[in-house]
Amino acid sequence: MKTATTNTAAYTWKNLRLAAVGLLLLAHLGLVLLQSSGWFPLWLSELSLFVPYYWVLPLLLLAPLLAVGLHWSLGVLALASLLWFATSTMGMQWNMATPTASDGTRLRVMTYNVKARDAKHRANGFEEIENEVRSHQPDVVALQDANGWLPERSNAAPIEARPLFGLPNVVVQGQYVLASRYPLQQCETGLLTKTDPSHTYLRCSMQVGQQSITVATAHFVSPRWALTATKETLGTGLEDWKQNVATRMAQAGGLVSDLIRQPRPLLVLGDLNSPPNSEALALVQRLGLRDAFNEAGKGWGFTHGHSLNKGLDFLRIDHILTSAEFAIASSTVGGSEASQHNPVVAEIVLKPL
Repeated sequence: MKTATTNTAAYTWKNLRLAAVGLLLLAHLGLVLLQSSGWFPLWLSELSLFVPYYWVLPLLLLAPLLAVGLHWSLGVLALASLLWFATSTMGMQWNMATPTASDGTRLRVMTYNVKARDAKHRANGFEEIENEVRSHQPDVVALQDANGWLPERSNAAPIEARPLFGLPNVVVQGQYVLASRYPLQQCETGLLTKTDPSHTYLRCSMQVGQQSITVATAHFVSPRWALTATKETLGTGLEDWKQNVATRMAQAGGLVSDLIRQPRPLLVLGDLNSPPNSEALALVQRLGLRDAFNEAGKGWGFTHGHSLNKGLDFLRIDHILTSAEFAIASSTVGGSEASQHNPVVAEIVLKPL
């Protein structure tokens, strides 16, 4: 009788483990389909891109352990799912040495959401940001959320400002700062959405030798508050999230409609609040732009998350996008000490005419 009871308990435990492993594998498959299949509503697919990996990774780590003693094929599937999540689903890049143009002008470009309002209330906040920027020695740097960084500021037309980070040419407009080793000309404020004049971006022409480069920096609407609302109150929160996604798509469309008329070469730098698989980023890239980290980065390249409650970066929402006139040699992500965002840096080569 005792043996029968033991066998029944073992059989039940085995079935429970089998069901748990199966559910975990199906959950990961569902997440992959949500993020990449195009079968689901846009708002739902976009929501899946913001799921923190630290919610999912521990569960997928559990699956191979639960599969021990079950059929070997289930263990292989559990390990494969774990590996797939830690690499492809989390956006790991495996780029090796990238060939670059032998001729041309080498440029180091940088984008950085500095959260200047936070830095203002932190001891040595501005100094930390400046040290971070100078450590990368950029030729061109675009700042977002830089309100209050410089005393010179215009909410309407761009204005010239004092040298910054050792770069002589500086233009300021609203939250944006463009600083360059090369002359900045014909700077303009562009609208991201026609219905809201507060949604703007900054665009300048940068003269590098005989070539004129269009440089734009933009900051799309943040998903943070809509994500928090969705988490706290599912019904009304989902409506907030749907509107948030619609706004970001509208901003991407507005940026594209403006920049499609601008001369090439083209650089787009900014906090687009859009992960690599997002539709908003894909829309911007229809301008024929490549993501520098996708092309030449190594690792996950996360730029945001360390300021949230877990203290871990888990999103890559800051981007350097380049047109085909540039070769991309490398791309890296900077430190997390000075801002809620990590800067993105890329070494690119402007091909000769």
